[in-house]
Amino acid sequence: MRHIAVIISFLIVCLTIPYLEDGIFSTFVFWIIYLIIGNTFIVFNIKGGNQRKALDLYNVTFCVYLIQMVIINIVYVNNPLTDFFVYSDQITFYTISEKLSKSDSIKSIFINANKFYVGILESNKSVGAYSLFGLTGYFSELFDGNNIILQKMNVVFFSSMIPLILYKILIKFFNSSKAFSLSLIYAFLSFNFFYSCLLLRDIHIAFFYIIGIDILLSKYSNKNLIKLIILLFLSYTFRSLSGIFFLSFIVIYIIQNNSITTKHLFSYIFLITLIVSIILYMNIGKIISISMSSIINLMEYSSNRLDNDALRRTLDKLPVGVREISKAALSQLQPFPFWGFLVKNGYPSNERNIFRLSEATAGIFWFYIWIFNLYGIFKQKIRKNIPRIIWYIFILGSVMILSNTVEMNIRRTMSMYAGIYLLSIFVITQISYKTRKQLFILGTIFYAFLTFTYLIIK
Repeated sequence: MRHIAVIISFLIVCLTIPYLEDGIFSTFVFWIIYLIIGNTFIVFNIKGGNQRKALDLYNVTFCVYLIQMVIINIVYVNNPLTDFFVYSDQITFYTISEKLSKSDSIKSIFINANKFYVGILESNKSVGAYSLFGLTGYFSELFDGNNIILQKMNVVFFSSMIPLILYKILIKFFNSSKAFSLSLIYAFLSFNFFYSCLLLRDIHIAFFYIIGIDILLSKYSNKNLIKLIILLFLSYTFRSLSGIFFLSFIVIYIIQNNSITTKHLFSYIFLITLIVSIILYMNIGKIISISMSSIINLMEYSSNRLDNDALRRTLDKLPVGVREISKAALSQLQPFPFWGFLVKNGYPSNERNIFRLSEATAGIFWFYIWIFNLYGIFKQKIRKNIPRIIWYIFILGSVMILSNTVEMNIRRTMSMYAGIYLLSIFVITQISYKTRKQLFILGTIFYAFLTFTYLIIK
């Protein structure tokens, strides 16, 4: 399977040649690099009989993600400096990659990356993403130039690594065949599939987070603690608030270590305080600016959307507390209704079109994931058989969702979706086929009811 996937992905890269003015050779070089990195990771981190399934998973996922990205790019992005698919932020990221690719040295890339920002907010920087895209462009210039395909291939690579890390997690609890199937389901039915074709930073953050989840599910060691600290700072450079939230991973990792002595406890408190102090010392003004300006802008953006969305207007009238929980629940239904982004309805064709079908599918899939999760939450017999750390991870995901109700944006919460998916796996594997079927039918009826209600109040 993996050999066929590699051949197909090679042919897909060949397909881009007529559409590329620069960087044809660079594109092939980076294609080879990403295949080597992914497969080498498997060889060194996944052993025995689990390795074959992992190789199939990574190469098939990489191939399918690459196909989607190339087709969408050919259809909608003629000039990456002016054209985009769905999110205009991609123009900013590509423009910055072009500018940084002309840097004199690698050191100057990191220095210059701090001068850029996303959108209209100077405080809204993403030095990590700029540096990564800039380095990709810089090394591509060593061959025959930078282009949008090889930049987006970077996202395809990190997207493909996420199901692979999920597989690495699942083989700790299940056999390789079941872990493979469950990882493949997440690869092609979750939002990971849709966002794999977009030049954004959200996939990279999700990658850092799933590595963090893998560490939380591993045996405690100081080495792993150091890895979490590194992941915290990496997440912070991509999106400040994502990095700050990642601090909760370190807290949970320390708390679940049952062998903590008083001496160690004070050492860990000091460590966490030191990390927080460094972040605050370096960027207290930035944090306040980002937090306040982001909330204000998101509220204004949401307010504008409310003018055309009766369902959100209805939720906005609910009492405090109930309103936030209702909005959080609605955010997990997005896109709702599922066909909303598939028809133009006056919107530009690059924003609403049939290529968002994978996003619509993910929205429906995610609804059923929550149906199973809720069943597990209220069933004590199931609840007590699920490892405590899985519940900790699920709670973290729920907190992230509840804290992002100002605007129901999947991009800001999808970094914890793999963790939420984990809980549903433990629930599904404990219930009978009959119960699964009943929950599916009840979920379908409930979704139909919500859709009917939406059409009435629209």
